[in-house]
Amino acid sequence: MWGLKHNPKLDIFILLKQFKLGNILGITPVFFDTNCKKRIMISKVYPVVLTTVFMTSCVVTVTERREHLYRKQKITETIIDIGQCASQTIFVTVCLLGALTKSNNWKLLFIRIREIESKLNHTDFEVKKSLLLNNINMIIYHAMFLLLHIYESYDWITTGRPSAIYTYIICRIGLYYQLFELIFICKITRMLRRRYDYLLGILNETIIGNTLSCLTRTRLNWNLNDIFGLYKILYSIVQQFNAIFGWQIFFILQCTVLEVLNSINSVLSHAQTGELDISALVTNLVCSMVYIVSTVVIVMSCDGVEQSGKQIGKICFLHQEPLDKSSLKEELVLFTKITKELAPTFSAAGFFTINQSVLPTLFSTVSTYLIIIIQFNMTL
Repeated sequence: MWGLKHNPKLDIFILLKQFKLGNILGITPVFFDTNCKKRIMISKVYPVVLTTVFMTSCVVTVTERREHLYRKQKITETIIDIGQCASQTIFVTVCLLGALTKSNNWKLLFIRIREIESKLNHTDFEVKKSLLLNNINMIIYHAMFLLLHIYESYDWITTGRPSAIYTYIICRIGLYYQLFELIFICKITRMLRRRYDYLLGILNETIIGNTLSCLTRTRLNWNLNDIFGLYKILYSIVQQFNAIFGWQIFFILQCTVLEVLNSINSVLSHAQTGELDISALVTNLVCSMVYIVSTVVIVMSCDGVEQSGKQIGKICFLHQEPLDKSSLKEELVLFTKITKELAPTFSAAGFFTINQSVLPTLFSTVSTYLIIIIQFNMTL
């Protein structure tokens, strides 16, 4: 598959499995690496069909919410809920249409993965997770999501609210697609981090494990050229990653903020009226935790790759002094500058960089708006 079918490394093999599953959900392109006109037509029509079905479910959800939900809510609950539904709708639409509009980026992504795997063909990254364990994890993820749906549906039916099943169609579809995107993003970032760490290991072995003054020009040049070539390929993979997942990550973070605000505001409103439902409280808590955990995992995964990439430049910089007045030092300085310019950076559609600094900003935003909402509700 895309030149990776000859015994790919385990993490790449698992990534390909995830890509095929994404074909079914319409998140990844179908048959983008083919010249068959029929398959090309399917790859263009399938995402459109899924998007049409999803938009139909959105119409049902909006209708049900207007009839059974918005009339009973406070204005703050309604505004936040509308914003959350809009964000989830756009998120799923971006995921589905991304398979159509980002097919070239997907193709370039796998071309770069194929290039780096051909250069690291005999490298063992010691991936401890087996394929069986990965399959078990996937089954557990889907089972937990299905159980949440069954619990919610059972509660709604037994409490005489069967219409709520249709009311939350957008939320549950959006939550599932977010879960899938989370798994996909984590697999790609882990793959990248292993390869950045491998390059860092080469530098440590070459620069730290040897006396620099004793290194021959040929040996250092070969290592620097080899590392630089791999570093450029990894940088290209990060760029394609940003092009494919940038908007998805942006809307996941936005949905997280709105979900937490919506859940807390809903619980506080029902507590004030004495109509607090324990089952609704559990559902809100679970959904909020899923969003929060997803956000933290995505941010930390991207931050881990960024830190691994920057470590390569730091190693070069810290070990330039022993090469004083040497041509080797000039080459090492040049390589340090190049690694600094091509350091891996993940972006949420160009709006902001995805690293640890995002988390305090998000939590601060939630706290600020929550205070505003509470004060507004007190005046009603």
